[in-house]
Amino acid sequence: MKRIRYSATLALVALVATACGMGGAPDDRSARSTTMATQSLPAFTPPTATSWDLPPQQPSTSAGVPSSLPAGVSVDRLDPTSVALAAARIWFGWDTTADTSPYQAALRTAPLLTGACAKRLASSPPTGSPGQDWTDLAIVRARARVEAQLGAEDQPRDGDSRAVRLVAVTQRWDATAPVAPRRVIVQIALIKTRSDGQWSVTSDVQGRCGVVTR
Repeated sequence: MKRIRYSATLALVALVATACGMGGAPDDRSARSTTMATQSLPAFTPPTATSWDLPPQQPSTSAGVPSSLPAGVSVDRLDPTSVALAAARIWFGWDTTADTSPYQAALRTAPLLTGACAKRLASSPPTGSPGQDWTDLAIVRARARVEAQLGAEDQPRDGDSRAVRLVAVTQRWDATAPVAPRRVIVQIALIKTRSDGQWSVTSDVQGRCGVVTR
């Protein structure tokens, strides 16, 4: 009778040990499988940047400042508002079929700038890429048609020889694909020369030369 109980006890112990062994195996295999799956994932690779064909780089225009206004532009130099509106139209008259950046359009305002401001602008050409905004316009060969009018804000009071104009500028586009109009408000500081009474665009109180986007 004791032998039977002893044998039964051994059988029960063996059965429990077998069951425990079977219960641990799947967990180990699952852990190994998870580790292998994690290790087999490929490393993340950023998408390749797309390059675009832009107009050929043209010689720097910083050495030659235009002495006359673009064709079709008329301005009354005795009226600061007329000077400000003309400067804004020229400054934002971007032409990606001929220019390499907005800098060329800015240079075309030189005849309306003071001598110091024109010299400063001409001696400070931009370096590097003109940016994605210009690139997007160049892709569709965009040319701006610019509308400029006095902004809705109250205009600062004119002094005897100084004035400031706030101008609302709208760029509409001739392009090979639709381009939404762009609108900005700009600030233009002007000064009147004593010798001839003509107004010119000058630097503002913060030293910014030309047409300044607000």
